[in-house]
Amino acid sequence: MLRCLQLLCALAMGLALLAGPARGEPRTIVITDEVQLGLGDAFMADGEYYRAVTEYLRYLYLFPEAERAPYALLQIGLAHFRGGEYQRAIDYFARVRATYDPEYFAAAAFHEGLCYERLNQPDQARDAFERAVAFAPAAAPAREALLGKVLGRVRQGDLAGGRAELERFQSLAPEQAQAGRIAQAVAMIDAQAAAPGKSPLLAGVLSALVPGSGQAYAGNYRDGVAALLVNGLFIAGTAVAIDQENYATAAVVGGIGLPFYLGNIYGAANAANKWNVTLHRELRDRLAVTLDYRY
Repeated sequence: MLRCLQLLCALAMGLALLAGPARGEPRTIVITDEVQLGLGDAFMADGEYYRAVTEYLRYLYLFPEAERAPYALLQIGLAHFRGGEYQRAIDYFARVRATYDPEYFAAAAFHEGLCYERLNQPDQARDAFERAVAFAPAAAPAREALLGKVLGRVRQGDLAGGRAELERFQSLAPEQAQAGRIAQAVAMIDAQAAAPGKSPLLAGVLSALVPGSGQAYAGNYRDGVAALLVNGLFIAGTAVAIDQENYATAAVVGGIGLPFYLGNIYGAANAANKWNVTLHRELRDRLAVTLDYRY
């Protein structure tokens, strides 16, 4: 009986070995460049950015001469961009630009500008946006890059420069659908330019004359009251000591109070600057909504 069972097992194993290759053949996968690129695209679509980077890098390694290498480089840059690794994204976007591929150059330069914006490097962002416009002015990414330049200049307080970039955008995108948005954006910039800002110099002078008044002028009333009280106490203490001919005490109190007085002047000028920066940022945000620009 045992011998029969052993023979049956051996026969079953033999049949399995004979049938194995026949069943395994249809599952054979040949990795082509399109298959490998598709793996990266699938992970990108699912938001698996780091796995997508791995597949795109494998594509570049396996198929270094492939025609779509610039596309793979761009996708790697986008994956790093969406993952918040802006400097690494910049490196890959620069590699895309180095290929001078007309299909991807403008997109790479535009996203490079966005990375520099995230890194708070406005000058580099403006240069990157300009590269996109100069290389392919009619391409959609170049138009987006021009809008990026508009918002960048407005954020820095260069309203005239922002208006000029808007007019340039209109010349590149004269479609009637854009006209209303551009006109509205120009009107918003003009209204902001006509509105008086806060002068840091005037704020500093006011606080030099009356501590805290410069902060109040800049809209920072709480700090203005605090500066008035603190400096008022030091000034009053110094004055009382001088009136009592206690000059040593007057020198000590005045010496301690001097940094607070100077800080009050600096704080007033800084408050005026912050007021202006806030206005420019608010205008930038409103312009982004008006122009349907996502930064």
